[in-house]
Amino acid sequence: GSIQDSFIAGSVTLSSHYNLFAHPMYDAQKLRINGIDLNWSAADFSYASTASYDPLHVLNGWYEITLTTADGSFTATSGIGKLHDGPTRQTNENGTLQVNLAASWNTPLTWDTDPFASGGLRLADIQNIQIVFYADTETGNAAASGSSWLTINNSGISFSADFRDAYTAWATSNGIAENPNGNSDSDPLSDLAEYAFNLNPTTADYTHLTPSSGSTGLPYWQLNSGNQRLRVEFVRRRNDPSLNYEVKFTSDLKSTSWDVVASPTEVSPIDTMWERVIVDDSQTTNDALSRFGRVNININ
Repeated sequence: GSIQDSFIAGSVTLSSHYNLFAHPMYDAQKLRINGIDLNWSAADFSYASTASYDPLHVLNGWYEITLTTADGSFTATSGIGKLHDGPTRQTNENGTLQVNLAASWNTPLTWDTDPFASGGLRLADIQNIQIVFYADTETGNAAASGSSWLTINNSGISFSADFRDAYTAWATSNGIAENPNGNSDSDPLSDLAEYAFNLNPTTADYTHLTPSSGSTGLPYWQLNSGNQRLRVEFVRRRNDPSLNYEVKFTSDLKSTSWDVVASPTEVSPIDTMWERVIVDDSQTTNDALSRFGRVNININ
């Protein structure tokens, strides 16, 4: 038979860690968690036992790390290691079981969705970090008796962080200069435009968003036949409050006066980082013979 059990190692509140908030550059809006480091060693585990070692008795163990944000959660699963292994325990004079367990738990984590793929998560966006350890017991024959237990003396899990803002983190992850006005791929778009509309700053991928389903590309413009208004649809970053999108319309390109539409017609989440936004003009084609629009982007 098989029995699975678990225990929660506890929740981690990173903002309470002295090394973080005491840092002279500390800013919850800019501090980004950009990785989880695994540093398990044999010394992190110790055993005690009164059991007779049944060669069929094997206890496998693993752990899960869940990062929770307002927009969703990200879960990573560790490698599976042997917490107890009858044959190995019988000859465990040199700590072979501990060494093997540390190696298994240091293998790269498997994420359901990688939260660090685009520059990490802002500390301000992380609500909770939870670590849960699991044990799956494969029961041997009834001849085994006594008790055996494992003590985890120290956690081999740590978190990497830096104080970069979201744009700088994105630029660094793409290997380009930290200049929003630059044009790293020599296409018609600035690096800031590539950042704002989910394009690749190292490839000339000048393209427009596919309406209703796209997740990358420049704003898509069309006439909304339902209400006779000029409509724009674009992707917007959800994880960078310093990035601003402003939609404007006008009837005369020579005019310095543009109508700002502050409230979107529709907002549809794509994932934890992006959303699709639709904005309709405040005027209809019955009100003006010609209408023009633009999406201004700037970063604080």
